[in-house]
Amino acid sequence: MCETKSKLTKLDLRAIKGMRNRIVHDYQNLDSYIIFDAIQKDLPPLKETLYEVISSGLKNNIFDRECKLPHKKNPIPSTFFK
Repeated sequence: MCETKSKLTKLDLRAIKGMRNRIVHDYQNLDSYIIFDAIQKDLPPLKETLYEVISSGLKNNIFDRECKLPHKKNPIPSTFFK
């Protein structure tokens, strides 16, 4: 789990939550250029980090122990994040 936490600390979770809140609650005042910029610059590293965390968690059965989810072999298709 320490490995998972260290990967998640790379993310600015406050900024992610703030962007989500702006999109959901203040969508009339969104600046499309800011949204486009976030999509272009911020989503690729976020996607990569989340893929690493999820893959590592599934590989090491972390989610099975902590969330009590049934383990399936290769539950995420390799094309899912591409």
